[in-house]
Amino acid sequence: MRTQQTQSSGDLVSQDTKHIPVLLQEVISVLKIGKDDIVFDGTLGGAGHTFAISKLLSDKGVLIGTDLNSKALKIAKKRLDEVAPKLILEHNNFQNIKSILKKHSIKNIDKALLDLGWSSDHLDSKKGFSFRNNEPLDMRLGDMESELTAKDIVNTWKEETLADIFFYWGNERYARKIAQEIIKARQTSEIQTTSDLVQIIKKSVPAYYKKKRIHFATKVFQALRIAVNSELEVAKNGIREIVDVLNPTGRLAVISFHSGEDRLVKKLFKEFEKNKIGKSVFKKPITASEEELKNNPRARSAKLRVFEKYE
Repeated sequence: MRTQQTQSSGDLVSQDTKHIPVLLQEVISVLKIGKDDIVFDGTLGGAGHTFAISKLLSDKGVLIGTDLNSKALKIAKKRLDEVAPKLILEHNNFQNIKSILKKHSIKNIDKALLDLGWSSDHLDSKKGFSFRNNEPLDMRLGDMESELTAKDIVNTWKEETLADIFFYWGNERYARKIAQEIIKARQTSEIQTTSDLVQIIKKSVPAYYKKKRIHFATKVFQALRIAVNSELEVAKNGIREIVDVLNPTGRLAVISFHSGEDRLVKKLFKEFEKNKIGKSVFKKPITASEEELKNNPRARSAKLRVFEKYE
């Protein structure tokens, strides 16, 4: 799935970002971007996908990008400074697409992209996204959202609720035991850092679990990030709003990174089909090639689904 005008993902990594866009060539191929299209990237990040998309648009095209993080927007603006299409960057949540379009007197869009995964740059944000660094338990993706942090969750939420989010949003098989140990630990002292939490998880799981390829804390950290940022609810609202403003034959590409996200996207697309709004372009999600996996192991869990609106 290659187009003549795109570059390799390696060429699209700016010195200001460590993030490599996943499924880049596939996204470009399936969106079928016209040179005068209005294209919306709701998860701008380091602008890897967006930069490639900009190369396909003429000066009559429009490129709209949103991100919750002001630092990401500054990086994106720098990378996209001299692109041909009209550029609109907003420090906003993609679920607010209708108000964003209204602000700029735009009624509908032709193509849209959502990359629901978190950027590699978040690992350096000092917000506790990585269990490999000792940082405060924050995990807020943006700098304009809810005051809720991961620290709040582990220190105040009930055992049953903690176990549920670890199990359903992290697919953590030892969710109940980990929740029990968190409750026990916080009775002695507040859980403040990523290292505090990792040590609790380590005590909660059996020895063999600590030797698996995936780090034993991965799933709990994933579940907490989803909870802090209301990611599934935001994704659901955002996808509905984006599909509503798509022009006839317009396309939406969504990249997800865990089963909960992918189930949500699949369910919504089926709902849209049932209501005769449009159709899934492919029956099964597109996944990364072996070539991409060699250069970017993070792409291993990525799944791309594509929706097309009826005429």
